Amino acid sequence: MILKILKKNRSYNFILILLLIGLMALFSFLRIEACPFLDEGNQMPLYDFFLQWAGSNYLINCIFSATFILLISLLLLRLNTTFTLIQEKTFLVPFIFVLILGGFVFFHTMHPVYLGILFLLFSLNRLFNACTKDRGGLSFAFDAGFYIGVGSLFYFPLIFYFFVVWAGLFKIHGQLHGRYFILSLLGTLFPWLLTFSYYFFTDTQYLLNHIVYQNFYSLVSYKVPEINYYIYLSFLVLLTIISGISLLSHVNSQKVVTRKYYGILFWILIVSIIIFILVPSVSEEILVIIAVPLSFIISNFMVSIKKEIFGDIILLVFFCLIVWLQITA
Repeated sequence: MILKILKKNRSYNFILILLLIGLMALFSFLRIEACPFLDEGNQMPLYDFFLQWAGSNYLINCIFSATFILLISLLLLRLNTTFTLIQEKTFLVPFIFVLILGGFVFFHTMHPVYLGILFLLFSLNRLFNACTKDRGGLSFAFDAGFYIGVGSLFYFPLIFYFFVVWAGLFKIHGQLHGRYFILSLLGTLFPWLLTFSYYFFTDTQYLLNHIVYQNFYSLVSYKVPEINYYIYLSFLVLLTIISGISLLSHVNSQKVVTRKYYGILFWILIVSIIIFILVPSVSEEILVIIAVPLSFIISNFMVSIKKEIFGDIILLVFFCLIVWLQITA
């Protein structure tokens, strides 16, 4: 019954998503616990500008966080509607994304990773467009890199998702042509060139060097998770494995272009795991980025379930775990 309702492409599902995001913001506001990140003055240039504009009021912080989660959810919905990663038009993808975030109680206040994800999705949109169109490949390559470059000026580790652009272009064309390689690289470097020029001409390039160093090497300490958090992660990992197996079992029946879409999403998972291991400043916020490909993979599995009672049980367990985490956080 629950899965049947959520699978439908109806406006009341959008209201349900709004309600979920609102409740997450409310619980976060009541906890009055800002998401830890780098000290003021060590933020990436565009995120520092955003903070100066938005202010430090905790209520505004929660509102902005909820707004960006909603925007990301709408972009995920648009990606699925435009490129049909799930073989039916459904609100399930953004709903699963919000559900996954519901368990990450540390990240229900403002964090630069949300702005990074917005630009990652803009880049994905250009890559997916390149999969379906014969012309304009060069502009798609530049644009995909450009969005990664801009996003990394909010959330520095996003720069490493440039390799997703390369992997995506390789998957689309079967090889990485020199022009695509150079244009995607130029697109990524262009926002950084403008930023460096500003710091250079204001004679503060040492400050940019310091900011980049801090955003690469600084360790961010989060609240030590309790056992219920690890139970939630275990459930999520198990559901991801089952969904991944289901996706692979149907891969031969999918369109070639759909396989390319999921191949690009797979590279987001790979890059996320690698930078979590190798980049000192990357911590649990990487789970928010991982939630993007997981929302498609899990939604694909949920839609393919023939006996909806099993889907209802999974969703009920999801809800119960999230409520438990919210109450005990």
